[in-house]
Amino acid sequence: MTERFHLTEFRDIGGKQYYISTTDILGDYYETMIFPAKDKEVTDWGELYSARYNFQYEAENAHTAICELSDEDFLKLLE
Repeated sequence: MTERFHLTEFRDIGGKQYYISTTDILGDYYETMIFPAKDKEVTDWGELYSARYNFQYEAENAHTAICELSDEDFLKLLE
């Protein structure tokens, strides 16, 4: 069995925490989603942001770019 592609990161901004998840969806495409979290646990599975990609390298690059955004730009992404 092949190991599933899944990148994760927690980010703390202004007293709030966010879970960034990038994974393959049934081998058809890749998706990055951001969820609210607390103490490194997702508190609501209703996503605050989502984006899809056709290729793994696109998903990896997008995940890294989102994780490296300034706090201000990260919060703008969620608007």
